[in-house]
Amino acid sequence: MNISEEKYMNLYHNIQRLKKAECHVHIDGALDAEDVLSIIHKKNLRLNLPYNEGLIDSSEKIKQLWRGWGYYKFLDQFGLVTGLMQSPEDLKTIAKNHVTYIASQNIIYLETRFAPQYHLKKGLSLNQVMGYVLEGLQEGAEKTGITTNLIISIGRETDIEKSKKVVKAALTYQDRGVVGIDLACEENNNPPEKHYDAFKMTFDSNLKRTLHSGEMCETFEENLKNIETSIDLMRADGISHAINLRNSEYHIQKMIEKGIRLESNPISNKTLKIINDVHDLRLDYLLNKRIPVTVNSDDPSMWSNGSLTDNLYEVTKLYGLDFLKKVLGNQIKYAFGLNDKEKKYLLSETENQGLFKDV
Repeated sequence: MNISEEKYMNLYHNIQRLKKAECHVHIDGALDAEDVLSIIHKKNLRLNLPYNEGLIDSSEKIKQLWRGWGYYKFLDQFGLVTGLMQSPEDLKTIAKNHVTYIASQNIIYLETRFAPQYHLKKGLSLNQVMGYVLEGLQEGAEKTGITTNLIISIGRETDIEKSKKVVKAALTYQDRGVVGIDLACEENNNPPEKHYDAFKMTFDSNLKRTLHSGEMCETFEENLKNIETSIDLMRADGISHAINLRNSEYHIQKMIEKGIRLESNPISNKTLKIINDVHDLRLDYLLNKRIPVTVNSDDPSMWSNGSLTDNLYEVTKLYGLDFLKKVLGNQIKYAFGLNDKEKKYLLSETENQGLFKDV
């Protein structure tokens, strides 16, 4: 079904009003700049932009840092928030603010993630860091009425002993808000198998496994190799990004056979120049092949026009309302943290909305 520009002038606002679910978003990349500024002021911090560009004394300066891709360093962009998330109060406050930010986009179910290894500078343990973030997420859920669950990310640059400690802590919170583990960050020279022993710890648990794979390797072959390793060795339940998946029928069939959800992040990929155009991902082709395609925002504060609504708008312009309806369904059907009863209820909330009456 093609979208007529004249008939759907208000498509963006219609999508914005839809009840939605988010499967792949990072806490430190999904916050209101004003909330971050408020914490800086409350703590009387004097934080500077890189390259001696002055104090971070306004939300505009924060956005300048966040969205300065190719100019500022990756660690500086994300380091602003991770540097603030070091005390119990700040971990809870930022997690709560994150939920409020997400809920403002009419998202009713959230699977969010963060890497606790980056929040130990003031002596907190991994268990404490996870616990405080879960408390903040719960406070945000109570305030907004949305359902939240947490995926624990491992920064893949770390050594295996540290990643095993992260998974050990995550296992203590299974069935208490933590629903999965994730492998994230710099993919080059950090293949999935490096963290096999950590992921193996979850094989007999209730935790799901998802991995950033095939996102930023230097070659096509390396991207596909990481996807295959994630499926076969790491027992992935989700694969994030998988830029070259469209080019490999072999890997497509593997994902179909195992029911692995694809966590696509189109605006993230385009902003970081991993793709030239959203259509390069061929999400329409993958969905038609029966891949469980989901569309997500990744780090929406970091992109201009990067919200979940923006991502869904871009793919709906290309592929139509039937595509949108199926994707919104997949976000719930393949959620890690919902039982069948919860899925049925949330599907009833999302599938029978006004925009889909004629689909």
